[in-house]
Formats: sequence, structure tokens, C-alpha cells
Amino acid sequence: MADEVKALFSGWMSDELRALPPDQQARVVRRVSLLERKGWSASVRSRDVVHLEDEIWELRVVGKGPAYRLLFFVVEGSVPRIVVLTGCVGKSVMKKPGLMALEVARAERRRREWLFTGKGSMRGDRTTAEMVAELSRDPEFAAAWALSQPKIAVAVNVSRLREERGLTQAQLAEAVGRKQPRIAEIERGDANPTLETLTRIALALRVPLAALFADAADAAVPARASARLAG
Repeated sequence: MADEVKALFSGWMSDELRALPPDQQARVVRRVSLLERKGWSASVRSRDVVHLEDEIWELRVVGKGPAYRLLFFVVEGSVPRIVVLTGCVGKSVMKKPGLMALEVARAERRRREWLFTGKGSMRGDRTTAEMVAELSRDPEFAAAWALSQPKIAVAVNVSRLREERGLTQAQLAEAVGRKQPRIAEIERGDANPTLETLTRIALALRVPLAALFADAADAAVPARASARLAG
């Protein structure tokens, strides 16, 4: 499978996402955006994405705040597309195999229906950029999304630089005097690391501090996505 992937929020998932508070919407979209920017291989190695059964995979949103499991499948192509089918499932379901099995079955039914309707013709599907454009009409989401940009940049760059230097999360954590779960949080975009922690990470990776923030996504809503939704 190609390393580059693009995400699509199915109409079902788009509706579930709209029902969340703006700050939680931003958390969920941030995790999907991170998967796109990290690429498939890096996401599998760090266990950001996990295969459940048959065609269904999951992407977990954990950390501070409610926990969610986003269930998706992959449509192969020159640039594979992950189609998020369902999510916004709390910790109670995560701990109950029977309930989770029902969620997986629901995702599989939606996968078959999505494919039957013509691979993406289902009304209400959104790319990540289009989802951000729509949700950013709410000032609270727009503010939360803008605050997500440094987290996304740091997560992508720390993960990439660590792997380029052949370090595990545990080895990087030891080098900066932190615990491995803390590095995992940073690479998931779930942490608010202090300036001291970021400086220690930059020193351990032998890069300037600014390199951890390189290529931070512009918080502005993409014009093309806005135009499509307005039409």
C-alpha cells in the first residue's frame, strides 16, 4: 500500500462529528489530519492505526478528554483513501467486547453500502479540508482548530525526526528525561509540552527548536473547500 493517504469523512461520520462540542470536533479532526500527514507506514508502526477484522481498521482518539474510536476502511488507488465510517464511541464501549463487536458490524454494513452507492457518491461525504471548512463556520471550532496547528506540526516532526535517527519512543524519552507515554502523547498531538520539554527534544534530535514547528498547517480554512461547500 502507498504511504500517502487521504481521508474522507463519510456522511454518517460527518453527522456524528457535527453532534460533538467544538473542542471535541477539533480533537477528532486533528487525529485524522495527523494520519494524513504522517503517512500510512509511520501510523502503523506507531500503532496509531490498528487492524480490527476483515476490512475494518480503527484510529483511536485518546488523551485528555473523552476517548473515541474511529472505524474506517481503505479504498486502494494511486493515493489510497481512508473512509471514516463511524466513531465518537466512548470508553465504556471500548471496555465491552460485545458492544464493540456491534460497532464493528455497523461499520461493515456501512462499508458495503458506501461501496454499493458508487465509491464516494454518497451525499454528505467530506474531505478533511472540507470538514474543517464547514466546522470553522463556528468561531469556537475555528479557535480550537487554530490552536491545533502547532500540536500537529510538533507531532509530525518529532515522529519523523525520531524515526530518521533510528530511535524508539522509549529511547527518545530516556534522552530527554521523560517517560515513553509522554513522547507517545506528543506524537499523537494530544499533549501540551512545555518549552523545556520541547527544547530537550530538539537537543536530543540535534535540530533547532524551530524545526519542531516547521510546516505548521495554516489555520485558515482552505479556499477551495469553502467554495465547494458554499456552492
